[in-house]
This record gives sequence, structure tokens and C-alpha cells, in this order.
Amino acid sequence: MGLADRGRLEPGRFADILIYDLEQIGYKAGQYDVVDDLPGGDWGYVGHAQGIRYIFVNGVETYQGGEPTGNIPGARCRPSLLTPICLRD
Repeated sequence: MGLADRGRLEPGRFADILIYDLEQIGYKAGQYDVVDDLPGGDWGYVGHAQGIRYIFVNGVETYQGGEPTGNIPGARCRPSLLTPICLRD
């Protein structure tokens, strides 16, 4: 996608970090929630991961101890012919 400033843990770059407990990582098969917040008003099933301790997106904590923090620092990116297009919500 041409995102040269991504994926390295260095000052001034964008990177996402997921910290997990290797002994606990997984999900409970068959336990899903129904959500209706998909694009176009569609619905789907969501399974919740276990063992994930923290998620950081661009240096901002977005998930801690099994719960989202409410922070949404990232952008949705889609490929383009010349350069990626990133959209902020």
C-alpha cells in the first residue's frame, strides 16, 4: 500500500502494538455478540478475544484489560493507484 512511515517502533513513525498473554490467548467458541454497526447498516457476529492485555494504535492506548478505552486514534486506509488514502472518522 505504500505506507513507508509505518510498522517500526521509532519516534515519528506510526505503529500498532498488541500485548498479550501467550498462555491465555484465544476465544470462547460459540460465544458471540450480534452487532448492527457494520457499513451499510448491516449486522454480524463478534467473538471476543481472551488473553489480550493492551492494544496501542499510533501510541495511544485503545484496549486495556478486556475493554476498549474509547480512544480511536487510527485512520481507515484503502489502496489507490498512486498513493494510499487514509480517512479519519
